[in-house]
Amino acid sequence: MSLLPFSAASAQGDLVQTNRSGAKTKPTGAPAIGPVGVQVSEFASVHTITITRNGLHVERDFAYTPVLKNVPTALWGQYARQGPYLLPPDLNGQRFISDALSGFEIRPAVQATPGETAPVDPGKLQYDPENIQAAYEWEQNPVTFQTETLDETGRRRGSIEFVQFHQPGLVIDDYTITVTQTVTLPRNQTATFSTQKHFSVSGERFAFNPQDIQAVFPPAGSLGEHSNVLPHVVFTRSTLHWERQADPAREDVPWLALLLFEDQEKPTPQIVTLNTLTNPDGGARFPALQLNTGQKADDQATVIDIKKSGLQTMLPTLETLALLTHVRVRLHADGTRDEMAVIIGSRLPVRGGSSTVHLVSLEGRYSNGSFDYQGAGDFDGEIDSVAVHQKPEMLHSGLDKDEQIPPTYHKILRDDQGNEQEALTLASIPWLQEAQRIIDISGLAHVIQQKTGATMFTAAQFAFQMAEGVEEVIFHKG
Repeated sequence: MSLLPFSAASAQGDLVQTNRSGAKTKPTGAPAIGPVGVQVSEFASVHTITITRNGLHVERDFAYTPVLKNVPTALWGQYARQGPYLLPPDLNGQRFISDALSGFEIRPAVQATPGETAPVDPGKLQYDPENIQAAYEWEQNPVTFQTETLDETGRRRGSIEFVQFHQPGLVIDDYTITVTQTVTLPRNQTATFSTQKHFSVSGERFAFNPQDIQAVFPPAGSLGEHSNVLPHVVFTRSTLHWERQADPAREDVPWLALLLFEDQEKPTPQIVTLNTLTNPDGGARFPALQLNTGQKADDQATVIDIKKSGLQTMLPTLETLALLTHVRVRLHADGTRDEMAVIIGSRLPVRGGSSTVHLVSLEGRYSNGSFDYQGAGDFDGEIDSVAVHQKPEMLHSGLDKDEQIPPTYHKILRDDQGNEQEALTLASIPWLQEAQRIIDISGLAHVIQQKTGATMFTAAQFAFQMAEGVEEVIFHKG
């Protein structure tokens, strides 16, 4: 806010909106300085707004909303003249100048529009029920239970949307905002006033709070049959996956990935300080790490050592990373909505064995579309990671399979309304490494798009087609 009303404003050379109508013109109330005889035509007060991040101008990353105020006519109005003399203001005249420009409210600009699906009835994302006959007998005084609310058609209330991404309003970094006001009076007299403020946008980087994670699937220590289920983690903050970038040139690609290891492959997590990552020893391969504001050298992070040969097999490409993350929006019947970010792995768990999944950071690890191994050989390499384990989530992603041993996989796809259609079945699944159960996600996305005839295919459409519900089991009285 400025003590002096002003008549124009600019940000990086662009004239910004200066009235509520949206027109890039002077505000309705044009100020003067009546007590000293300065007329509207003789008074100019210009605001210049400069916002930088790492020395780069980022004014266009923000939106500017004018703050218009009523200012007293006695001070900022134009006095009438009679010859060389100023006439005192009319005591019964207008007391205030309306809508004088006095400042700006600065907010992040609108981000890119993601792809999304139409709302889908959650009931259509469930498996068909499995009926088990003669499974129970009634006892006296059974414990009552509450069922979920259904609408008049018997469907669960609300619906689900899948959204490609949810980019945050601002990039995580340090910012400097400078506001300069230049006042011009008669006879080219000028005065300049300036102020500067610093602010930081921060976010999780090396660890997550438990409340950030809604669920994981399969659950930690689970002994169920999950060999056709792709592991996933659900986060409560829908922008988290895109608050940093694996490749600085691709804002639509997230910075997190899920890597699955069989029991004999799994690495041993180590807890190290950030100082270790900023100054790695000769055996570690880790890019130069610059700490953000608020991070300290003695802060801790969890890392795992992975051989380059193993990483080359399981690391997703940038295009695959974009497909493996999406936002799941639950639309409730009362009009409220919940948004959660979901990340999916590309490797299936081993059948009849033990598998471990690590959530790893890929921040800044890609360059020109490829993973940067930092010159690592086939027997070294390091990647920082965060391992998380929480309660299971009801909706997961996976394939359909038969009952053979070993099983064969297929996928029954859905129409636009969420109904599975046998005619849209993919009889085979493309693999990157079939023996290792690593799916070719980009190839799978391509054949799904071809099979369904979708004109646009993003992470939202991929999540929609891959969604599988928790199996519903109905026990019948014997």
